[in-house]
Amino acid sequence: RLGLRIDDIHHNYEDTDRWTGRIAVVPGPNHLRIGLEQVRKGPVGRETDMSAIRRIILFAHKPQQPVTLYLDRIWLE
Repeated sequence: RLGLRIDDIHHNYEDTDRWTGRIAVVPGPNHLRIGLEQVRKGPVGRETDMSAIRRIILFAHKPQQPVTLYLDRIWLE
């Protein structure tokens, strides 16, 4: 399982001021889709500025063994 974080230019560096989710990745090709409405409603107390996405961060928290990922074709639509 990996973490995925998306924040906008207005992000205040608080955990509650961004969209964060978990995704499961298996060996081989994976096709992932995150609904933009979820991202828009991610921060508590405001909406994500979808015209000003600053970062998309994919991360592994304390993996038990090394992980190699190849990423291709990432976009917002």
